[in-house]
Amino acid sequence: MTDKHGTHQQRRAALFPKTPATATSLCPFRGPYVAIVPVRYALDRSRYDAAPEQLKPLPKQGKWALMPTLKTRSYTLRQLYDGYVYVFDETAGTLHEYVASANNGHLSRIVWTDAQIGNDQRSGASDGTPFLLYPRRNTLHIAFSPQQWTWRVCEHMRSSAPSRALWMKALDLASYCITMAEPDTLPLNRIAEAVADIDKGYVTDDGRFADSAIPTARPLSEDAETNPLWAPLGADVFWQGSVDDQDNSLLIALDDPLAVFNDLGMQLAADQAAFRDWQAEHEHKIQIAQTVSGLCGAESDPQKLPASVRGNAARTHQYLSEVEAYFEQCILEEAQISSNVPGDFLLLPDMFKSLDMRKSIEARYGSVPTEEAAQAWKDRHKWRREVDLGSARQYLQQHLPSGDALLQQVRDTQRDFQLWATHIGTDPLKLFIDTTRPTQLLYLQTIMLNLQIIYAQDSAATTWLAEQEANASTLFGTLRYGFSPALKQALHQEADALLNGLGDVTNLATRIGELNGALNHQGFADKPWMKALKQPVQGTFKALGELASGAGKATLESILLAWVPIDSRMALGKQQNIVALLRTLLIGQMLLGSKARIAVDQQVFTKLKQWIREWQVLNKQISDTRRRWLYPTAYNTRKSNASHLRVLEEKLRLHELSIPALLDYQNNQYAKQLQDEIRLHFQSGKTMAKDWLTTAKRWIDGLGGIAGSITWGVIMLNFINTALTYRDLTRDGDFSAKDIGKVTYEGVDKI
Repeated sequence: MTDKHGTHQQRRAALFPKTPATATSLCPFRGPYVAIVPVRYALDRSRYDAAPEQLKPLPKQGKWALMPTLKTRSYTLRQLYDGYVYVFDETAGTLHEYVASANNGHLSRIVWTDAQIGNDQRSGASDGTPFLLYPRRNTLHIAFSPQQWTWRVCEHMRSSAPSRALWMKALDLASYCITMAEPDTLPLNRIAEAVADIDKGYVTDDGRFADSAIPTARPLSEDAETNPLWAPLGADVFWQGSVDDQDNSLLIALDDPLAVFNDLGMQLAADQAAFRDWQAEHEHKIQIAQTVSGLCGAESDPQKLPASVRGNAARTHQYLSEVEAYFEQCILEEAQISSNVPGDFLLLPDMFKSLDMRKSIEARYGSVPTEEAAQAWKDRHKWRREVDLGSARQYLQQHLPSGDALLQQVRDTQRDFQLWATHIGTDPLKLFIDTTRPTQLLYLQTIMLNLQIIYAQDSAATTWLAEQEANASTLFGTLRYGFSPALKQALHQEADALLNGLGDVTNLATRIGELNGALNHQGFADKPWMKALKQPVQGTFKALGELASGAGKATLESILLAWVPIDSRMALGKQQNIVALLRTLLIGQMLLGSKARIAVDQQVFTKLKQWIREWQVLNKQISDTRRRWLYPTAYNTRKSNASHLRVLEEKLRLHELSIPALLDYQNNQYAKQLQDEIRLHFQSGKTMAKDWLTTAKRWIDGLGGIAGSITWGVIMLNFINTALTYRDLTRDGDFSAKDIGKVTYEGVDKI
């Protein structure tokens, strides 16, 4: 039994008041102090819970926070877990800090000493109680934070009334004592009714919230040092029996956005796993069955299907099954009528059913098959002899709807995921995260990286992330920039100036030193544009640098590699954005702490013109050889022409791999070393993030110590070189987009 099951003394106190009875009794909230039990907004049980139907929605009588309406989950209240509670007493003008313990449910105040003033880490908490206690006439602002506030955050929240109003929960105790209806509150005696992981009387250990980011049972962790978060179940008597006066007690719901976001991420991962399991078992058979039904079955072109079945796989195949049965009946009746052999068919009245079947189809689906569709069915009768169309159609009807349902679950959770990401916004201070402190910055980056890896599993997801990179409305759009829009904008301006410099071919040689300096991060901190930024932005940049050379190195490498599939979209086509690629290169070089320097090849345009001439000669030779193959002679046989053609095509392939690069690592031709490997991956057709990360890891393992920075740097340089080459080659009209697809990454805009 944990500390929150309730002792015998607490159970008695929950049943019998601790305060003495009086002749007139006391109205609620007449005592000098009010006990406050903080809980948190959370997601209710998911579809993967042990009992997903046993929900505790937010009570209708309360005034609850406005949160996004989700398709896949509902909101509830849950206990706090290990973290910190902050109370700003507006009446007294004081800020109090409490340590919240999930194990014993206590809130222990840290009384700040003179030595702790100004420090980011403060300790020395008292034993604590399961509640806060404040005078009944005071006005408070209360917040929960998984991370201890840095002193900078403490000072900001203490001095900024607008920030307190936005990010902390207001509680006017004087008003509540009169109305008992303040926002985000309920009387304490309703705690078991409202809080999903608190039970009435006795705890029922039913395995609820096992799939939550904050489960109710201790997670089985191989690494004891990770200290995974959890919050054991509790009984209402623990809190009701702990307060001095239940009539002077309430609960208040506090925001915990990251926990909600993490729960959505875990649900999305489970949805994706369920869909992948279905694919592993059924997808290959489904594809075969679809091929059989498409080649041998009734016409299934969506444009020719009734509107009532379009977009619904189950109804579509049911409709096609009925149409095919109708066609077969028509063929049978035609054979009966046209037969001249006595006794060949026994003509019975119930054998002519096609008219009734036709009427039934029209009544159910709103249209009937055309004569063209019937003729197409007849034309395919020879193919149907070789296959079992009925079994194929039955397999599709049986398993395709379940696959569509699982995929729809993924789509719905992705939508909820996007909604909540947008709800959180772009300001980490809303989460009480101080990005000028490396430990807190790494904490938030690790969470967002894990969520991005879960989310970015298909092209639709990477498209949304690309939009975030262009115009950030969530923390994903500034993940690589320490969640600082100002730092991102400053680097964008530098990248724009750099692109203009790279495009100035006539002055490239004279500006080579300036451009090379702009490309490398070692001097960023001393640049005028950096010094012009506000101090918190410079602090975030400094924190990124510390993480790059220390505890955050692996995380930052993973962040950059995870974004490569999104960045690849900006190299070619309508989505080309060279400035964004250069901006990414600038921040990436700094995040990786790369010692290798990038340099501009000032001879690249001369080399490129020569490369184009050679490319055109090879293509002309290939074209001539193909023509000779079509019209062979005694002296130029097809066999000899075919052999010569293979030699020329191999020469062209090798020539395409040697396309000049404007940017490369100084003194090290890393781009040439990995160019072929990168091309092969992009041309392989693999689009899933897991395939990309596996390939990148293989390259990293092969490169050793400089692995992360060089692998990512080479990839980004290839994107940028591809984009610049595409722009320059197509400028004079000699090269088409099709030609560029041959000499760069054919799959670069698909990954």
